[in-house]
Amino acid sequence: MKNIQYTVRGIHPLVDKELRRKARASRRSLNEVTLDVLQKALGINKSDLSRPSQDLAGLAAFDQAAKCPSPYDPNRPIKDLYRESIKKKYGY
Repeated sequence: MKNIQYTVRGIHPLVDKELRRKARASRRSLNEVTLDVLQKALGINKSDLSRPSQDLAGLAAFDQAAKCPSPYDPNRPIKDLYRESIKKKYGY
């Protein structure tokens, strides 16, 4: 998945000071520390970051291969159940 760039304005000076302190202490860039803080605040593990694009790529396969109805609900295709499970898991 392509990374998206943000420009964040209005950072409080205390937040800036703490982010910069963490960056210096860990010898990492301000950007890396900011990304880690955001990910932790959102409850996202680093291992989860590669999964969504792989799971979403699987949706195309379901669109082609799984057009049969689900055995659990004959009115709903399997791909719809799969999409719902991805939405629940990753918050899409």
